[in-house]
Amino acid sequence: MATNSRFTDLNRFPKLVLSLENQSFKKWLVKYNLAVRLATLEMGTETVSGDTVNRFRGETKFFALLNAIGDSGIEVLQSLGFDLERNDNTAHDEALKRLKGHYEKTENIHVAWVKAATLSQTCGEDELEYLLRVEKHSRKLGFVEGADVENLRERFAISMAVVGLRDESVRRQLMVDENITWKTLSDTLKTKSIAKESNIVVSEARSGGSSNVDSSAKIAEVRTKPAKRIGGGSPNKSSYYDERDSRKYRKSSMSPKSNRYRESSRDKFRVVMAAQMVLCYIAINQIIWPGTARKLGVMCVDNLLTSQRTAECGGPAE
Repeated sequence: MATNSRFTDLNRFPKLVLSLENQSFKKWLVKYNLAVRLATLEMGTETVSGDTVNRFRGETKFFALLNAIGDSGIEVLQSLGFDLERNDNTAHDEALKRLKGHYEKTENIHVAWVKAATLSQTCGEDELEYLLRVEKHSRKLGFVEGADVENLRERFAISMAVVGLRDESVRRQLMVDENITWKTLSDTLKTKSIAKESNIVVSEARSGGSSNVDSSAKIAEVRTKPAKRIGGGSPNKSSYYDERDSRKYRKSSMSPKSNRYRESSRDKFRVVMAAQMVLCYIAINQIIWPGTARKLGVMCVDNLLTSQRTAECGGPAE
């Protein structure tokens, strides 16, 4: 794919346009890096002092960056004391590093770990989307590169994903599996998701049109229901609706979505957070709970998680 071209079209590099949109610099950086790789491949290589090097380097590469970042980016480099007249091979990478430090907001490692310990599947979130979110978050935890560390990171991500699942039966099944892998977890959730969708289709097919008829009959029954009489007189419409609203209020005040119910779940949430932290610690240190102690721990955490998610979404997870 190498060619003899010594120049590249600077207009191919995306312009840095900052906006109120979150992570606009990161999105630009992804596109810019792709353009750099493409230009490097197209311009090919050459031999310098017996070494094969890329033609797209040094001053040309630095100019491409300056052209892409525009006036706002150049002003940032100048404010940071960067020399715009440099023509060495490291100028591009150092300038890009300065821009990253200025535009990117790095998350505190302690905040990242707390978020990891409290990750859980949200109401209505697809299982595979949740798994992708956990995998992405696990790469922000500051693990040093290496084979053993990568294994620890994966085990930690698996623990986060399993503990945060909303489906109680699937969560219990996975928590007792000591040899679970990321592939096993992914396949299990994929199968569960397919089965859930299939069950909905089957249920709708079985109900046919009868459900609509039943619903219409119930609506008609409510509409024709006689209002209560006060003192044997004529029906009092206002009294009927007042009593109906009163029953509705009493019922809603005791529902899992009410404020009174939410207040009672705050202490449970703190305990759940602590339990999840324990599981994360176990994953990192590759500790396996022995026998009965492990089973009791699984039951305890599972019950607490079920209580938390019931409080969050107003009922047990499907």
